[in-house]
Amino acid sequence: MILYEAVPHLSNLKVPETEGMIALAILGVLTNGFAAYKLQGGQSLNEKVLNWHLLEDVLGWFEVLIVAVVIQFKDWPVLFQSDLQFSFCTMLS
Repeated sequence: MILYEAVPHLSNLKVPETEGMIALAILGVLTNGFAAYKLQGGQSLNEKVLNWHLLEDVLGWFEVLIVAVVIQFKDWPVLFQSDLQFSFCTMLS
């Protein structure tokens, strides 16, 4: 299904809705950042691993925020084409 949806978009690239990306990225950074902050002093291995996972999520959302801001002000198709490439990689794995 992913392949069926993604192939036609390769020849017809559209700029994504950056306002929605920015809003979700800010929400993701705040939510995961707060959760990571609350688990900061965890003593068990589970708490420590979960804290690292949440910090990784914060960095991922921060990356989405940076890309969305760049796309909003610059027309760099390579940035929004990478989403299609990620879809192909996800489908193949």
